[in-house]
Amino acid sequence: MGVVLGTKVKEEVLEDFENLAEEMGISKSELLRLIVLDYLKREQELFEELQRIKTKSLKRSEFCKAVYSELGKIGGNINQIARHLNRKGGRAVSSPLLDLVLETTELVVSLKERLREVEVDGDTKESP
Repeated sequence: MGVVLGTKVKEEVLEDFENLAEEMGISKSELLRLIVLDYLKREQELFEELQRIKTKSLKRSEFCKAVYSELGKIGGNINQIARHLNRKGGRAVSSPLLDLVLETTELVVSLKERLREVEVDGDTKESP
């Protein structure tokens, strides 16, 4: 057997509540049970959705850290190439090689900027 639950409401609310129960063809007790159960179900669904979002956010954070790490490695390689090219002294560096180094540097900077945007607003076209 259940436990009796009592509550106070304004007369207008009680009137609306009684009218709704009558329109639905159920008792006030049954209407209250339906409302409470529906509320609890929606709260549980909301909680589960928030948990999914939190988990997805953690995965995105881990993905961003991994990408930062890889971009750092690429940046280190670019620096090594630049040092090597600088050691050649006054010898001219081939334009295609220099263009490639500069283009790669620009791509790394662009990727880091986009990654920061993803971390801030979570706007990803594809989930990691």
